[in-house]
Amino acid sequence: PAASIPEPASLTLLGLSLLSGLGFRRVAMSG
Repeated sequence: PAASIPEPASLTLLGLSLLSGLGFRRVAMSG
């Protein structure tokens, strides 16, 4: 099933990467 729907997984990974990136930027800016 996971192989038949790679788009949601890609979006999830992209969202996580964006969230981690934003968090890192926030920490860097606050510091």
